[in-house]
Amino acid sequence: MTRMRVIIENVSPCVDNGRFRAKRVIGEPVIVEADAFTDGHDVVACTLQFRQPDSPDWHSTGMAPVGNDRWRGEFTPVALGDCTFTVTAWVDHIDTWRLALRKKHDAGQNVDVDLLRGAELVTELAGRAAAGDALELKQLARSLADSKRDLGEKIALAEHEALRGLSRRYPNPEFVTRHDPVLEIQVERQRARFSTWYEMFPRSTSGKNGVHGTFADCEAHLPYIA
Repeated sequence: MTRMRVIIENVSPCVDNGRFRAKRVIGEPVIVEADAFTDGHDVVACTLQFRQPDSPDWHSTGMAPVGNDRWRGEFTPVALGDCTFTVTAWVDHIDTWRLALRKKHDAGQNVDVDLLRGAELVTELAGRAAAGDALELKQLARSLADSKRDLGEKIALAEHEALRGLSRRYPNPEFVTRHDPVLEIQVERQRARFSTWYEMFPRSTSGKNGVHGTFADCEAHLPYIA
């Protein structure tokens, strides 16, 4: 049974469901949007994954909510060729816990059990984190579970932005939904933004009055036209 509860739809830019590549020029930001949502009231996290032309490496940047389950992120192509991108999203259990903890604390309810649950979530996160981050997370988990520590301090630790950042950096892969198909952007030179129509009259290319121009006269004008 899948644990990927988030649905991702309506990713843009996308031409004919990915059958054709969208186009941008080098140095022009690519604005990516998608609908990402889940059942219930859990917090959703959404990221943009992208790969530059001729590069094997995937990069990740966060996407921000813009309302009504719509998310937006961007990246900038740095080379000519084909960029590849997709969107990933998941239920962020730590952010969901942080939100519920704040509501209960503001309502004057006892949050001892909630803090213990948070310590468990942070410990699980430490198991997926790099060595340095894992040490920091384990220390945080011990602080959240410490019954002798001041409640205000534990609330502040739970709401620290660093924890949110680490939660987004190390999601549980069992929960992550990845949009398929992966989409492509054709990156062209700056001049691809512009188009110009040229019109010339061969008979007007002659250098003599009253004499019609020829194709040879047109050929002589090609350096000027270029």
